[in-house]
Amino acid sequence: AGLPLVDADLVGRAVPRIDQLSVFVGPTTTVTAAAATTSGLRIVVDARHPHDVETVWREAVSHSGGWAAFAVGPVPVALLRERAVVGSVQRALRIGRAAGGARDAAELAALIGGRVVAQGRVIDVQREGDALAFVRSSLAIRDAGTGAVARVEAGSEYVHCLVDGLPVASTPSVITVVDARSLAPVATDRTRVGNELAVLVLPSAPWWWADPDRTAHMGPRAFGIDADVVPEAVPEVLA
Repeated sequence: AGLPLVDADLVGRAVPRIDQLSVFVGPTTTVTAAAATTSGLRIVVDARHPHDVETVWREAVSHSGGWAAFAVGPVPVALLRERAVVGSVQRALRIGRAAGGARDAAELAALIGGRVVAQGRVIDVQREGDALAFVRSSLAIRDAGTGAVARVEAGSEYVHCLVDGLPVASTPSVITVVDARSLAPVATDRTRVGNELAVLVLPSAPWWWADPDRTAHMGPRAFGIDADVVPEAVPEVLA
């Protein structure tokens, strides 16, 4: 359209909650936000804290079609310079192009700067009944090569991974589960016992690692898991 664009967003990765947006890491003033749901409900919220926006919207959206378009603002440009996650579109395109040429999970991980922590058959899937919980399921995979058991905790995203009981990955790193043959991503609600899957760990946007407050904002405890963040090196290929 010939319009100037800035390659930046407020997450750099998937997040389940409004209050997890990068613009809310650190002091904030009153938050003004608007949402429109699929059922036609329109909501405008002025709140002292982003948690209040999240609480109001989640309750309303869950009873009004299940999803909504939303806008947050106004946000000063100076604040966006500090808190916007730059390069999200470039990273997504780079990953997609690299993934298209991979032949197996190991090659896919190498091409996109990640690592494979387990590959094998799913031996257990546990799911809680609360659809609004942020961590409500887990799956266990027995690695075909080592026999080790990897367990991945998940909500709408995969957020924490242990191998034989030892933490090997956590948010803010991106934990991705793919079909071992097609390499297609497998959503958290699509895993089944008997599936042959691979668990990959990809570096998230460097913005989340640049400050301890940012890292904690996206760490396991932000999802209700009582565990420390697992450090993750960020390769230059995705920086």
